[in-house]
Amino acid sequence: MSTDMWSVIRFVVPSFGTALLAPLLDATDAAVIGRFGSVLDLAALSPAMASCDIICLCFLFLSAATSQKMAVARGSQQYASARTTLAELCCFAICCGLAVSCFMLWNYHRVLGVLVNPETLAAVAAPAAAYMRIRAVAFPVQLLQLVLSAACFGALRDTVTPFRATALGGAVNLMLDIILIAGLGLGTVGAATATAAGQLVAVLLLTHALRSNRRFDPARKAESFRKTSDELPLLTSPLGWLRSLRPARMLPLIAFAAPFMFFQFMQVVLMTFETRMGSAFGAMSLAAHQITYSMWRPLISLGNPIMDAGLSLLPAEKAMGGAAGRDRVRGLAQAIFLVAVGLSIATGALGFVLCRYMPIMFTANVAVAKEAASLALPASLSILALAFWYCNQGLMLATGRARFLALLYVWNIIYFVAGSSIVVACRLALYHSWCVFASMHVIFALIVSVVLRLPNGVFYRARVAQMQH
Repeated sequence: MSTDMWSVIRFVVPSFGTALLAPLLDATDAAVIGRFGSVLDLAALSPAMASCDIICLCFLFLSAATSQKMAVARGSQQYASARTTLAELCCFAICCGLAVSCFMLWNYHRVLGVLVNPETLAAVAAPAAAYMRIRAVAFPVQLLQLVLSAACFGALRDTVTPFRATALGGAVNLMLDIILIAGLGLGTVGAATATAAGQLVAVLLLTHALRSNRRFDPARKAESFRKTSDELPLLTSPLGWLRSLRPARMLPLIAFAAPFMFFQFMQVVLMTFETRMGSAFGAMSLAAHQITYSMWRPLISLGNPIMDAGLSLLPAEKAMGGAAGRDRVRGLAQAIFLVAVGLSIATGALGFVLCRYMPIMFTANVAVAKEAASLALPASLSILALAFWYCNQGLMLATGRARFLALLYVWNIIYFVAGSSIVVACRLALYHSWCVFASMHVIFALIVSVVLRLPNGVFYRARVAQMQH
C-alpha cells in the first residue's frame, strides 16, 4: 500500500464514524417517533429536519474555510497564525449562529411555507414548528462544532477526537430520545431537545481537546507540557474570540470565505427544491420520503470524510510548494479517488438492501412502508454517485476552484427544476421524483470528473505524464 493511500485511509476511517453518527441519530429520531408517535409527527420531521439541514448547509463554508486555513498554516508551520485564525473563526461562527437563531425563531413559519406545499403544511405545521424553535436556539453551538471539528482535521490531522466527541454527543442524544419520545411522549419536541443536548456535549469535548494540544500535535500524541509561548493551546479562551470581533479582523476572513459561501448558497437552493418536491405528493408520501431519506442520508454522509480529506491534506502539501509538493498533491488526490471508488460500490449495494427491506422498521403503516421500499433503486443509484460527488467537491475546493464549482451547480438546479416540473405536470409519483434526483447526482459527478482532468485540474499533469511514458 502506498504512503499516500495509507495517509488517506488513516484520515478517513475515524471520519466515517463521525460522518455516520449524526444522520444515524436523525434516523433514530425518525424511527422512535415513527414507532411511538403519529404518522403526522413523522411527516413533520421531514421539513423540520430539512430546514435545519439547509441552514447548516449554508454555513458549511465555515468547516471548509477552517480546514483549508488550518491546513495551510500547518504546511507552512505558522502556529501563531493558526491560533489567531481559529479565534476569528470561532467568533464568526458564534455571531452567525446567533443571527440564525433570531431569524429562525421569528421566521420558522415562512421557512415551512417555502419547503411544504399548503395542503400538506396544514397537517404538519404544529409539530414541525415545535422542532424548529428548539433547534434554532442551539444553532450557535452547532456552528461552533463545525469549526472546532474542522480545526482538528486541518491543523492537527486528528479525526479521532471529532469521532469521540460525536459519539459521546450521540449517546446523550439516543438516551434522551428514549426518555423524551418513547417515555414521555414529547414527539418532535423531544427529538429536537435530544439533538441540541448532544451537540452541546460534543462541543465541550472538542474544546477540551483543542485546549490540550501541543503545537500541531493532538493531545494524545503530545509530549510533556512546557509553559512557553510556543506551546500555548491552539484554541484560545472565549475572551480571545471576543477580541476578534472587529471589522479589521472579520472582513479579510469573510473575503476568504466568500467563494465557499457562494458554493454553499447554490447547494441550499438545490436542497430547497428537493425538499419541496418531497411534499408535493401529500402527507403519506412525505412520510415515505422521510423514511427513505433517513436511510439515504447516513450512507451519503460517508462521502463527507472523502471531501474533508481533500480539504485537510492537499492544501498543506500545496503550501510547501515546489515540484515535490505538486507531486504529493497529485498522489494524494489519486489515493482519495481510489478510496471513493471503494466507498461508492459498498454504500450503493448497502443502500439498496436497506431501502428495500428496512422501511417497515420505521412505521407500522403498511402503505407508507411499501411506498418507501419502492424508492430503493433510485435511492441506491444516488448513494453510489454521491461518493464521487463528494470526492470531486473536495478536490475542487482544495485547489481553489470554489467559484467554478458553484457555477456548475447552476446546472443541477436547472436540471432538477425542469425534471421535477415534468413529474408534477404529468402527475407522476414520488418514485419518479427520486429518479430525477438520482440522475442529477450521476450526471454532475461525471461532469466534475471531466473538469478535474482538464487543464488546471488536479489530475491533468498526472495524466499527461502517463501518456508521455
